[in-house]
Amino acid sequence: MIMQVYKQKVKHLLYEHQHGLAALKLDGEAAVKQAGDEAAARAADLRRDQRVLQRQLREQARRPRAGATDGSCLRACCD
Repeated sequence: MIMQVYKQKVKHLLYEHQHGLAALKLDGEAAVKQAGDEAAARAADLRRDQRVLQRQLREQARRPRAGATDGSCLRACCD
């Protein structure tokens, strides 16, 4: 009789342990997926920001600078 109670308690403890492990595994997988999603979103934001900055740089390079093309700056300094 005592042995049956002991075996039943051990089975119950094993079940609780396995259930806890399964829950931890699910939580860990969810955390990894969330971290991956957040990293992908940050990477997408960085790529978008990089494209915006590159576009702005190209536009600045195409625009003539005030005073740089007509030489007025040099004339004012040297007169």
